[in-house]
Amino acid sequence: MDKVVQDGESLLAHTIEHTVPFCVIYPENDADIQTILKYAQEYNVAVVPWGSGTFMELGYTLQRYEVCVDLSRMPPDISYSHESQYITVSAGITLRHIQSYLSRMGRALPIEISHSLNATAGGLVAAGMYELGQGVYGGLRAALQNIRLVDTSGTFYSTANYKTVWMGGLSLNEICIGSLGTLGIITAITWRTVPESLNELYILIGFPNLASIQYFIRRISKIAGGHFSMVFCCREGIFSAAAEIFGDDYSAEMDEAEVFCVIKMPERYEASAEETNTSKDPQFTSSQNSAHIFFEAQRAKASLILNTGTATGRELWSALAAFTNLPKTANTIAFLHISVTSADIVRLLTGAQDVCREYGLNCYWLADGATGNVWLLIFDPNADSLHESEKNGDIWGYFQSLHSYLSSRWQNVRVLWIPDRWKNTIELWKIASPWLDIIRTLKHRQDPLNILNPGKLFRADNEQT
Repeated sequence: MDKVVQDGESLLAHTIEHTVPFCVIYPENDADIQTILKYAQEYNVAVVPWGSGTFMELGYTLQRYEVCVDLSRMPPDISYSHESQYITVSAGITLRHIQSYLSRMGRALPIEISHSLNATAGGLVAAGMYELGQGVYGGLRAALQNIRLVDTSGTFYSTANYKTVWMGGLSLNEICIGSLGTLGIITAITWRTVPESLNELYILIGFPNLASIQYFIRRISKIAGGHFSMVFCCREGIFSAAAEIFGDDYSAEMDEAEVFCVIKMPERYEASAEETNTSKDPQFTSSQNSAHIFFEAQRAKASLILNTGTATGRELWSALAAFTNLPKTANTIAFLHISVTSADIVRLLTGAQDVCREYGLNCYWLADGATGNVWLLIFDPNADSLHESEKNGDIWGYFQSLHSYLSSRWQNVRVLWIPDRWKNTIELWKIASPWLDIIRTLKHRQDPLNILNPGKLFRADNEQT
């Protein structure tokens, strides 16, 4: 098996933002990774690790991209400790594989697998993606027990061996999360697990427009509280996902729906003692009460309502949430995350769309109604390329308006992707993380030549434009 590949098809398959690497290397063990990084140091070659390619365009545009290290040929090691109930996996294993493995033991990861199930464990940690269920589980930082990685000098580390807490109360384990592969190449990860929720109910609802869903959000949030999660997405995000899961014939039934909602809830067939013995209204946590959701959706003029089983529902949930990976489109302007209360979701989406409409831009959105996580994808529908969008002088006015609108109402705004030109212009788009300065310090110390994902997470002061 050739470890170094330079054929055109393989190189194009590993393109990042129109940049093609000089070669692709497939390491087969940790020693191979150490060798690659030692040679990269010696010859000053820029190295970019690659898992499944799901999160490759997050962060700044790469300054250099010469060698792609594809982890897909690494041994798919996976082990579970019944005593500690921890699972250890190699970084290249997909979330789909991990979920399937744990299900056989009645366990699950304590994170909402809301991104593409084809994403790898290492990619998810390196990207530090926000999770739809972090309000329940605490997110990646609460779930991870250990990260094994090789730094740019070829030194092998295990974060479990470093208990020191850095300034800001962050451990080395936490600093590695969301570092976008700038500190080292992750080779293995250890997660704690939780009991799997065996009985879940998924409901897919299609609405003709955003206005028709406003009543539904307010009504269901008031009645059901936080007992289930709702994910909303525009038609472009769900159309291909649902068609893939339900078949081509199903896609024709979706033509009238422009906004979609997938609801996930625990399934319970009998009312609890509290609900039986008190006058308290039962929450929507059973399949019997799902009829109420159907009723409210129909009152909101929903055009499509479908019950799905657990297996299909999980696939649909993941595929829908993978809409957050769409910044790869050529005319995408910005892709950001905002944490708001459930009651604010409608106000946020309506306001952001109003600002976009004024400048002729499209604003697509995905939101979790239970935890208040919202993703906005903004792009210019009239631009054939990123260059045309940047040349439009009205874009500057749009950013000013959107900045004013968001900053006056919400504090927690995190941009996941935006062209370099605008990232360095408006304070809102800077990555405001308590560990960013620490990552920068470690990066300068461990990677002085800046060979690993150069420029991906931050730019030097003299490189700002």
